[in-house]
Amino acid sequence: MKLDMTLARQRANYDLLLKALVGIYLPRVMPGQEVTPVALKQLRDEGRRLISNFGKQLKADIQAFKQELGYETSDYDAEYEPQLTRLLHDNVATIVKALRASKADLAAMLGGGHGAVGEIIQKRITQPEFKATDTADRSWEAPKLFNFLLRNYLYYMEISATIQDIRNSGSDLARLKYPNPEHKNAGMVFSIDGKTPGHKTLAEIKASVFHYNANAEVEGVYP
Repeated sequence: MKLDMTLARQRANYDLLLKALVGIYLPRVMPGQEVTPVALKQLRDEGRRLISNFGKQLKADIQAFKQELGYETSDYDAEYEPQLTRLLHDNVATIVKALRASKADLAAMLGGGHGAVGEIIQKRITQPEFKATDTADRSWEAPKLFNFLLRNYLYYMEISATIQDIRNSGSDLARLKYPNPEHKNAGMVFSIDGKTPGHKTLAEIKASVFHYNANAEVEGVYP
């Protein structure tokens, strides 16, 4: 499935991005390195270059996915592109914040932060924790939020394209399919544009069926 391949590829690329961000951060917290405004700016600029390159590659992959579905643009671009961009900038902010805090953390270690406390401080210095918030201001582990956003972005485009193909073929009816055939909505037939009496419309079922992390698929019904 094109969606699964695109998602797996970009998830791996995102993991590499986070490792690259840690890679430009760690040398700056080595003993003898000064945490200055210049050092913070340099780290921020390097981080932004990394996310810019990643963003271009991600956009190209999403565009290829769209084109395979027959899209040039999607109704979901305006919803998901800004959220993904915000996430990437949050990632850069994480390493800048960690560098800013590292001076105090190192001082705490040198001032008696030994044993378990010292280990906690050392981990905080050497392993920045990538967190991010969504539009509802909920906190996520960054990789989980990236997967959540990208998966739903691709999924909604795929469902919309399938429904449009059914509409273009002359049918107003579609059926829901699920990986689990025992799902309560499996086999439900709905009216895409409300032209067929006796069936719920797409507008009526959309929020409950095609929600975040849904796995429903759609096929045409041709009476």
